[in-house]
Amino acid sequence: HVGKEVKSAALWEHSRHFLNLRPAYAFGEWVLDSMPLFIGYGLTWFVTEAVYWLSPRQRRPLQANIRQVLAHGRPGLSAAELDREAATLAHRAFINRGFWFLDLSLMAGRRRFEDTFRFDMEGNWGALERARAAGRGAILASAHLGSWFAGGIAVARRGIPVRTVMYRNHAGDFM
Repeated sequence: HVGKEVKSAALWEHSRHFLNLRPAYAFGEWVLDSMPLFIGYGLTWFVTEAVYWLSPRQRRPLQANIRQVLAHGRPGLSAAELDREAATLAHRAFINRGFWFLDLSLMAGRRRFEDTFRFDMEGNWGALERARAAGRGAILASAHLGSWFAGGIAVARRGIPVRTVMYRNHAGDFM
């Protein structure tokens, strides 16, 4: 059953912190797993906010990439509007990344999923259930955004067996 087993050290083995500070991250995981969620999310926001402002080498390229996307997707924006929108979205991406680390820590920790996360079961479940009833599998593709792996948890909670295919992420080696 999803969420009943203790998933000790899952993060340590399968994840890399974007600053590649594994001992600090492991300590943070332990702290977050030991406190009320509202404190954990508050601390995560504070630390992520500090990292955002103290990490111009990560912030500036992210803003530049977002600016490029906006320039093509919203060509009517002025240069000042592009800069402002790119800065806003880069900041939101950093904060979301921090909350993603917290979510990942909670999923790898001792808490039960049922006590921690709410799953909204939206979407075309009928198509997935018809494929399963016909004895066929289905491929569910997801962008690597936020807590994308929680989709597999939501599907498993519907009683549908899930297998995940992924590759080793080397991004931590370059950051």
